Amino acid sequence: TTGEDVFKKLPMVSLGYDGKVAIRGNQHVKIFIDGKPSGIMSGNISDALRMIPSDQIKSVEIMTNPSLKYDVEGGGGIINIITNRLTIQGLNGGLAATFGTRQSNQSSHLVGRKGRFGITGSIGNSWSYPIASVITTENLTPQKEAVFFQKNDSRNRRNATQFAIAMDYSLDSINMLVANVNFNNLIIVTNNKIHSQYAENKFFGTVDNKQPIGNFDFSTDYIRKLGSSGKEMSLSFQYLKGRNDLKYLSNYDNQIESGRNLGNNYEYTAQFDFKYPMSSLLLDCGAKIVDRNINSVFNIDTSDINGSIQHDNNRTYSFKYHQNVMAGYATAGMPIGESFNINGGVRWEKTILKE
Repeated sequence: TTGEDVFKKLPMVSLGYDGKVAIRGNQHVKIFIDGKPSGIMSGNISDALRMIPSDQIKSVEIMTNPSLKYDVEGGGGIINIITNRLTIQGLNGGLAATFGTRQSNQSSHLVGRKGRFGITGSIGNSWSYPIASVITTENLTPQKEAVFFQKNDSRNRRNATQFAIAMDYSLDSINMLVANVNFNNLIIVTNNKIHSQYAENKFFGTVDNKQPIGNFDFSTDYIRKLGSSGKEMSLSFQYLKGRNDLKYLSNYDNQIESGRNLGNNYEYTAQFDFKYPMSSLLLDCGAKIVDRNINSVFNIDTSDINGSIQHDNNRTYSFKYHQNVMAGYATAGMPIGESFNINGGVRWEKTILKE
């Protein structure tokens, strides 16, 4: 089984056919891995989950009302996937494979600890057989006469690979270093044959799409325990990189058009968190700086009346987006009796946009 099977069993969580996750019907959900955002969850969630072995998932935390520690982007809630890490000395691992008439998944994982050093690694692959579909569209007059008819024969293929590794090293009894690396790559290929008829005119065309999508993220944390009462300070840094490259080639009655939309995004995050329990009161505060850069370039080439390929400057453009986020938070919480908790806090956030 895979992470997709785990998500399908979660309460309040639904996983749509298009790979989108919702909590109580709200799709504005952020998905974290070990408390951090990950680039592998920025695209089709189903594809990413299929490459994670289910026995690599220790638990899943569903936060319908997240703490002020987290960004407000996940208005519908946050789902945090907590991965397994070996706490005793030794080494273990596993292999898993499933084969079906529509898709197949393979995955493996390795978990080990020796002395102060621990490591967890996994690799997975998910691929589908060519999936054929036929979509027919027909417009009729009130007299049932055909005005427009179109038939699209489509074949879709997907191949995805995911790799993850997590390491931790205890410098001593109160200081620890943690590092995580995640990478995934997804290639979607779609071939369409389109038959169209408008009145007495018939047209035939083909549209071929290829979309390679890749994400990479690296994070490192320094954690220091301040005594034995749960006091803790942590410093974190994370780097995310994403690439989305869409290419298409269309041919309608020898009118050829090709296009490419290449998008890249980079994100840097530095964060400080501090936990300070006092008797039954838990204080939590921190600060965060995020730098995001998004670049997109769209190019189109078309054939002229002589059949030669020309670059179309009027339909070519580039887009650049730069965002800086600075935030700070402070929260406090305490139990009331055995069944209730009271929590409160403040959060300050400033966003600077540049195009």
